[in-house]
Amino acid sequence: MARYLAVWLYLVALGLVACTVGGSRPTSLTPPPTTPAPPATAAATALPAPPASSSSAADCPVTPFASDRPSHPNTAAFTDTWYRNPEGTLWAGLHRTFKGKWYAATGHKVLWAKGTGLPLQVRARRLDGTSPPAEIDIPDGYRNFPYQASSLTFPTPGCWEVEGVAGPHRIRFVIWVLPADQKPLGIP
Repeated sequence: MARYLAVWLYLVALGLVACTVGGSRPTSLTPPPTTPAPPATAAATALPAPPASSSSAADCPVTPFASDRPSHPNTAAFTDTWYRNPEGTLWAGLHRTFKGKWYAATGHKVLWAKGTGLPLQVRARRLDGTSPPAEIDIPDGYRNFPYQASSLTFPTPGCWEVEGVAGPHRIRFVIWVLPADQKPLGIP
């Protein structure tokens, strides 16, 4: 066993020597560069600083889900993940398929519990960087109902603020949008 280990270590060392500049010829078909290397005494140049990274989920003031649900039983049954304004007059519920998580480049079905006859307006903006605008679809036909269906699609991951307005009622919540490639299978 020790003999095999010694042979293996010898081969690894030989491979390391072969990988050094003077140990082997280049295997690429591209000719070597003709620009001479700078002299060894040249001062090192500083690399540019990496671009400022976007914030992390820890830096995003994510709004927790409400512990209660809207009063209408059919609306309340839509999901367990609701946001609510302090007065309890405007609610936003993320469809249960998403299990309380938001993903970039994904249409999220959001149900809004609002007053009957009140049109809904929704805005979203990225808080931690620049981004194309979110796509917000609010279909017609819900004006005479105490709820409104919608679809929200966030083009980039990061920290987003969502604001909904229905008549005199307003809700604002902050979410962390995960990259699209983290979306589990089974989520459309």
